Formats: sequence, C-alpha cells, structure tokens
Amino acid sequence: EVWNPGRLPYGLTPEKLLKRHPSKPTNPTLANAVYLAGYIERVGTGTCDILDYCKKAGLRDPEFVEDEDFRVTIWRKSNQDEVKSNQDEAESNQDEATKSNQDDITSEGIKLSKKQKTVLDFCETPRTANEIFDLLGIKKQHASRIRYINTLIDCGLLRPTITQKSTSKNQKYVRTLLHK
Repeated sequence: EVWNPGRLPYGLTPEKLLKRHPSKPTNPTLANAVYLAGYIERVGTGTCDILDYCKKAGLRDPEFVEDEDFRVTIWRKSNQDEVKSNQDEAESNQDEATKSNQDDITSEGIKLSKKQKTVLDFCETPRTANEIFDLLGIKKQHASRIRYINTLIDCGLLRPTITQKSTSKNQKYVRTLLHK
C-alpha cells in the first residue's frame, strides 16, 4: 500500500484513474523537474502503467482510495490466486495428457485419461512412482511423472505420503477423498 497525505487534483476521482485520463499535476514545476531528471517518461501515464503491470503479473486491479489522504493498494497474489493459477496450469497439462487418449473420463469436472483413472484406482493404497510406472508399462519416467503423477497432484486427486519436498525412494502416492 502506497499513501500520500495529499489529495487528487480537482475533477480527478479514483474511478477515473482506472481509465485513460488527463494529467493535472498539483505542482507543474515539480512535475517538470521530475520529468527532466528522467524519473517519469511523461506526465499522466503512471496509473495506467500500474494497471498494465498488475494485469501482466496476473494480479487483480489496484485499488485507488481517496479519504483524508490518497492511497493505492497493489495486491499480492493470494493463496486463492495461486491455487487458481495451479489449477489453470494443471488443466493445461491435463489437456496435453488427454490429447492422445480419445476416451476421456470426467472426475469432479476434471478430464482424465484412462491411464490417469487407472493410476487413481491403483493408488487406493499408497504406491511408489515405480509401481505406478510398472502398472502402466512406462519407461520414460520424467515426462510420465508430470503426466500421471504431478498433474493428478495439482488437480487435488492424488497426494504424496511424504509432504516435505522429497525425492525419497520411500515416497508413495495415494488418491485423495476428492476422487471416488
């Protein structure tokens, strides 16, 4: 949150800052000095730049508030934003994983390939990655881990039994209660 004890110039409102608007510097002499020093490109583009940068970073729009002072709140990614981002990424991975399988199965609104459904059924009891790969007859383990294990974890349908980031040979995977 950035605040300024001043107020917006006459005629400018927080709502108008969300669109292209004319610049009305309170102190044009100071604004010109800041421009000549190279701290700004031109007058009147700052709030639009903030909106663009937030959008590019996947953040929600900043909040402009004028009370006794003027405040701009730039939001961090919340856990919900990260969960949504992970779901979007998982859906993207899921799309790639299901392209080669014509018979997609839906589970809780998530498209699963036959092999992914097989993995979930197999992981009713905890299983190692190698057990999963043996079941599927898979040799290329890195790509398969992404397609058949990580994607299911990202979708919340499979979980590791060792919660710390681990590449332990004892790591096993078990389906979650979300999958029935």
